[in-house]
Amino acid sequence: MIKKNFIKLLNLFFGVAISVFLLELYVRIYVNGYVYHNAWVYQQDNLLGHSLIPSAHSGSYAPEFKTEEIINSIGLRDKEYEIEKPTDTYRIVLLGDSFVYGWGVNLENSIPKKLEGLLNQLPLVRKVEVINAGVPDYSPIISYLQLKNLLIKLEPDMVIHAVDVSDVNDEVK
Repeated sequence: MIKKNFIKLLNLFFGVAISVFLLELYVRIYVNGYVYHNAWVYQQDNLLGHSLIPSAHSGSYAPEFKTEEIINSIGLRDKEYEIEKPTDTYRIVLLGDSFVYGWGVNLENSIPKKLEGLLNQLPLVRKVEVINAGVPDYSPIISYLQLKNLLIKLEPDMVIHAVDVSDVNDEVK
C-alpha cells in the first residue's frame, strides 16, 4: 500500500515537473519570442573553457532584436581574413566579451565594425581592419590566452581589450 502510494506520488511529481518545463519552454519561445543566446555556436575548449565553433551559423532572437551570427573559419564572429596580413593593411584585434562580440546586433553594428568604419573614413595611408575577437563570457585572462595562443598569427599591429564591469565577475568564474 505504501509502495503503491509512493509510486503514484512520484508519477504525479514527474508529470507536474515535465508539464511546467514544457510550459516554460512554450512561453519563452512562442509567447515572449525569446530564445536565449545561441549555445549552438559554442564548443568546449581545453585552453579557453569555451570558444566559438569555426564556420558555425546561427542567430539570437528576443522581442527587441533578431540577429544573425556567422562565425568565420578561424572561430571569430567576423568576415574571413587572410592569416597573413596584406602589406597595405593596418590590423587591429579587438578583444572582449559579449559587448565586443555584438550580442543583440548584427555584425555591421558591432563595436569593432563601427570602429573600422570610422577609421577607414580618415585619410590614412593604409586600410584598417578591426577584427572582432569578442566572445561572450570571456574574461581578460581568457582573452589574453586567446591572443597569445590563437590570434597572434593574424599579425596585429595593435591589440585593444575592451573591459567592462562584468569582467570582474567573469574573472571569479
